[in-house]
Amino acid sequence: MTEQELAKRISEGDPTAAETFAREHYSAVLRLALRLSGNRDDAEDIAQETFLVARQKIHTYRGGSSLRTWIHRIAFNEYRQWRRKRRPLQLADHDRPSIDKAIKSFETGHDLENALRQLPDKQREAFILFEVEQLSMNEVAHVLGVPSGTAKARVHYARQCLRRQLEGGPEVRTDELRQSTI
Repeated sequence: MTEQELAKRISEGDPTAAETFAREHYSAVLRLALRLSGNRDDAEDIAQETFLVARQKIHTYRGGSSLRTWIHRIAFNEYRQWRRKRRPLQLADHDRPSIDKAIKSFETGHDLENALRQLPDKQREAFILFEVEQLSMNEVAHVLGVPSGTAKARVHYARQCLRRQLEGGPEVRTDELRQSTI
């Protein structure tokens, strides 16, 4: 069965087709939501919302991209809505982790995860879609709604920042227009 046939069967209310679709894509959507949100409960909420929206909008799927890319786009939009609704947590200087916690984090293997959390949102999102979810650069651009060159630049800058953070160098914050060392 082609992806368009599967989408058509889902839109016609076929529960078996909907179950097949969810079984094939739920773990990838949950993994993406978890990597972006950093919290299992929030990720599960985002994933559930993603499939609710997908079920409502499956009739709009035309086959211009794979169902995988289509559902990742919905998941990414749900993540963005979730992120807009919550207020970012600002730590006071005395609440920042000590060097002992940083060493313990390194020792337990959480250094990459912590480094990912320190990336600017746009870079972290592009990096996760490309490196973790293994989407092609064109699919990343489609999910993010940006030109392919912009997606490529975000992944590039994310790699640079991660490399510096993991090597203990100065943190680099960048956007598409300028780069600065903190």
